[in-house]
Amino acid sequence: MATDTHTTLLASQRTNPSLDTPILHQALQIALYDEYHARTTYRKIMDTFGEIRPFANIIASEERHITALLPLFRRYGVEVPPDDWYPKVEIAATLVENCEIGVAAEIENIRMYDHLIPQVSEPDVRQVFFQLQAASFNNHLPAFRRCVYSHYQRVASPDQATPPLSLEEWQEGIQNTLAGNPDPRLFAKLMDPSNRDMLL
Repeated sequence: MATDTHTTLLASQRTNPSLDTPILHQALQIALYDEYHARTTYRKIMDTFGEIRPFANIIASEERHITALLPLFRRYGVEVPPDDWYPKVEIAATLVENCEIGVAAEIENIRMYDHLIPQVSEPDVRQVFFQLQAASFNNHLPAFRRCVYSHYQRVASPDQATPPLSLEEWQEGIQNTLAGNPDPRLFAKLMDPSNRDMLL
């Protein structure tokens, strides 16, 4: 596989059946590359802001994710992709913005596994993918959501009620965040416990 094509595939988070590389190999490489991305992002944030939560806890989890994936590469003879994320990753200027990035990244990670899991039939690979997706859904995403919500609770007026989000507001908040343009007002609503069911 050509280097440019390979890098594009890995970053896309989607398999490509038109390539010569087996789908199983693509799926494993995409998953590992995304876990590299998360680990590098959270490491760069800690390089700037220190060993702070939730990043310190979640980066340890990302290490475990990588450790869980690597034996599958050996078992199925898959080439391990390089971890080349450090020069590519840019972090935000404030802690809350980086927590917002974390929310968006974990949502994308969950969606990635939604795509990858049906692509593979090997039970051990599917089991690891399910476990990694569950960690993002049950642990990482709520931790980043709490980080953002706590920030906006501190800066909001104590008597200011947060009305429930409409479906349109929820979609707009997610799309803006994934596009790199988070709206603090929408995020304050998005992180409110009254909107938890829509987020999770």
